[in-house]
Amino acid sequence: MKTAWMMAVLLAALSPVTAGAGIQRFWLAPSGGFHTYRLGDVNSEIDQINVAVSPLQMDHIKSGFSYGAAVGVDLNPAATLEIAYDRLLGSSKVGDATGSLEYRLPANAFTLRGTFRQAREAAFVIGFGAAAGLVKSAGEVILSASGAGSVTGHLSGNGPDLEGFVSGDWRVSPRFAITPHLGFRYAKISETKVEDQVILNPDGSKYTLDYSGVTTGVRLKLYLN
Repeated sequence: MKTAWMMAVLLAALSPVTAGAGIQRFWLAPSGGFHTYRLGDVNSEIDQINVAVSPLQMDHIKSGFSYGAAVGVDLNPAATLEIAYDRLLGSSKVGDATGSLEYRLPANAFTLRGTFRQAREAAFVIGFGAAAGLVKSAGEVILSASGAGSVTGHLSGNGPDLEGFVSGDWRVSPRFAITPHLGFRYAKISETKVEDQVILNPDGSKYTLDYSGVTTGVRLKLYLN
């Protein structure tokens, strides 16, 4: 929440800079998307688990959906500034009648985003943008045994979130617009902890959670003025 508050202050501070460039239009937008992930250390661990539980198999975590929200301002027809929150989802599970093991690996991404478009009033325009912020793990690993209950390990850690993307802006009405986007995200958590203890790989390196990959999504913008 502290990160989101700081971004909101920055957005408020920057928006008056272009006050003379045209009418500023403030908006709110729910968002959803689909993303690919690297998660190499996680999937290497899943490979080891699959050897141990064969013939059962746990799927690699290579992608996931997201949901979130953004608040922003169209500074003029050519530029938009916003702060965004995205909940990145990803999970995998293996089990049978005797028990199960589940990896739930959501992460929270907080970013400040800027988009530059063709400087013209039109129903649909193309733009390019960049984003920077923070990604924080909200994952957990759940081990369950039939008749014995379950044990949950909570994962923590954070890292930078850097993105580049191309987006569209389809103005359905004066109050409503749809903005799809396609891009690439670098979002790697280089030190992961479980219950505040740093996790290490078998070779002694730090266990990472890497949410880097292709990112897609769409925002439904509701203009407030």
